[in-house]
Amino acid sequence: MTDVVYRHYCGGDERAIVQLWNECLRVDPITTDRFQKTVLLDANFDPEGLRLAFCGDDLIGAVFAVRRLLPMMGTDLEPNTGWIPWFFIAEEHRRQAVGAKLMEAALAFLSSHGRTEAIFSGYAPIIFCRESMNIRIRKGTAFYAPKDLRSRNPPYPWTRSLSVIRCLRALRS
Repeated sequence: MTDVVYRHYCGGDERAIVQLWNECLRVDPITTDRFQKTVLLDANFDPEGLRLAFCGDDLIGAVFAVRRLLPMMGTDLEPNTGWIPWFFIAEEHRRQAVGAKLMEAALAFLSSHGRTEAIFSGYAPIIFCRESMNIRIRKGTAFYAPKDLRSRNPPYPWTRSLSVIRCLRALRS
């Protein structure tokens, strides 16, 4: 495999992100317009939190970490909490540590901003990938366990509790 380059979002990456999103999350496709409106134009968006992996010129993985810069209600910025609304890795690059490195970068981003807890998929006001992420959580148990990431609740269909991932050692260090 060609060397993988990891970096944060830069303007113009959205086309590749949307393309890979739609390849990986077929149950929950997205358009460039929706991506721009719900991610890039979100008041809490920070390009440093959108971590990308490239193999040559090809995007092979992405993870989005976000923290509140603007309160959802009142003045509460939820200063201990961050969110991982979505992540995905190109199928041919899975089980090669790409996801692990992206997740480490996302958790480091949250930790550098004082977050001690990360909630997976439950970022409001916008919730992405309802069914895809529940499927991926169930399949990803082997991915989460070695990183000491734990689900507060088992992954159920969307009508049940959202899965909350505790980032124990990663966020404490």
